[in-house]
Amino acid sequence: MKKILLIGPNTEVSDRYKGGIHHVIRTIREDYKQEFTRNGIELSFFNTERISRSAESQGKLNASNLENAWQIYRECSIELKNDKYDAIIYASSTGFPLLKDMIIAKQLKERHNVKVILQIHYANIDSILIKRYKLEKYVLKLMTDLCDGCIFLSQELLSQFVSKGFPRSNAYLLYNYHDMALDNKLVTNKIAANNDNSKTRFVFMGSFNRRKGLYDLFEALETLDTNSYVLDLCDGFNQDDALLKKKLEEFCSEHRESAINHGYVSYSEKDNVFLNADVCVLPSYAEGLPVVLLEAMAAGCAVIATDVGAVTEIVERNRNGIIINPGDVQALRNALLLTILDKSLLKAMQNYNYQDAGKYTVENYIRQMCSIIESVLIK
Repeated sequence: MKKILLIGPNTEVSDRYKGGIHHVIRTIREDYKQEFTRNGIELSFFNTERISRSAESQGKLNASNLENAWQIYRECSIELKNDKYDAIIYASSTGFPLLKDMIIAKQLKERHNVKVILQIHYANIDSILIKRYKLEKYVLKLMTDLCDGCIFLSQELLSQFVSKGFPRSNAYLLYNYHDMALDNKLVTNKIAANNDNSKTRFVFMGSFNRRKGLYDLFEALETLDTNSYVLDLCDGFNQDDALLKKKLEEFCSEHRESAINHGYVSYSEKDNVFLNADVCVLPSYAEGLPVVLLEAMAAGCAVIATDVGAVTEIVERNRNGIIINPGDVQALRNALLLTILDKSLLKAMQNYNYQDAGKYTVENYIRQMCSIIESVLIK
């Protein structure tokens, strides 16, 4: 049995962590740890949330983050000293947080002679490499020297890093996963029920912030017939964005017959929202590989999304979804309208997505992750 320490945020959902890293670690820790055991991996977890920090501090080089980084190194070093691990998997993202994580991992590797697997939960190379601070070469060299393996979220990102000199033999592709287990009959019946007279039900599920394209979605819906659709809005706020909060409240008030703000949803409530939805809309300006799209696919939803991150590696244009450019409100409006007017196209996209979702199950993810771990350990 190989012993692996997974390092990353694994607290309960907080203002700081609601995205991909948190989802991956939390669901594995709570529900799927035994799947690793069945594959010969004893997985332990180290939480990188060592001190309480505000949501505004995320991604910044400030005192609270530096203190947290020191606590990560100190306490993780104690863990590695007290228990022999074969490797650590460090879950990270972009920019200065990634640089900080790699510096910590480098010190841990040198002090405890442990192999390091870096897992990057983002798919934009410019953000990852901090190009605006002229740190690209340093970050690349640190990654190359440090990582016995690096897990990338998209094929495009993997190829970009390899083209910049990262060793192909140490580069691994692993898409995100969903853990939806919905009744097949419920999903197929939902899809079959769509007809020319039925309303199209859209769902937006994600953090209520500007990066997710909420302003664009509200603007695109303004000129559509409110009797032709329902919009479910799910998740939470960046509480500091007073303007967006006001806009959301105004939109829901003005469209009270067609817009429903559910707030944060999870587990069975989230399942029900997806089961009632026809189309998942995510007009983001930046993403990695959104788990919400995989969950929507597993619930038989079509997809309207922007060409960001790894989205187009799972959503094929006009087959299982509609892809638009970020910020193109007219294209977003046209895509929404198309799914309202063309129910045969909508049903085809829904069926394709429901079929494709089987490739992204958590069980497949764990098998691939265990294979990557074994590959790194035998080098």
